[in-house]
Amino acid sequence: MPVVAANPYRPVLEHAIPAYKDDGALHLTRFLGGRLALAVRALGPPPETVLVPVPSLPAAVRRRGFDHAATLARSAAGETGLRWRRWLVRRRTGMDQSVLGRGERRANVTGSMGARGGAGQVVVLVDDVVTTGSTVIEACRALEEAGALVWGAAVIGDVDHRNAFPLA
Repeated sequence: MPVVAANPYRPVLEHAIPAYKDDGALHLTRFLGGRLALAVRALGPPPETVLVPVPSLPAAVRRRGFDHAATLARSAAGETGLRWRRWLVRRRTGMDQSVLGRGERRANVTGSMGARGGAGQVVVLVDDVVTTGSTVIEACRALEEAGALVWGAAVIGDVDHRNAFPLA
């Protein structure tokens, strides 16, 4: 599955994304959604594609007061003209990935997601940051199990600099 990042995570996004998600800097929605839209466009999905945000942990959504991935998916959908849907759900929470090492991340998310839709649909997974890819792989598994065709994943930032960036 191709993964496209609009930018490397460091040095700018390592400050902007946590400020957005955790500190209420919602004025960054348009900027970050625009970067996500660039990554979506770089994947070249067909016009019927649906953007599907990777779900945050329920405790994180409660703590933040909003679902940042869904908000960014809505913003990117508005810029690309694609639809977006919350088809992924967390079956179990696991630990916050940011506190885990590389080897622990995959085990932490394996089997943690399910899909409530997407059968027969072309989808692009969207998220803010990709680190090891474990969360994106699990989200892809859940959607494909539900019958969706996952075109790829689009993210704003890439921690390990393995994906295509910077985009326009």
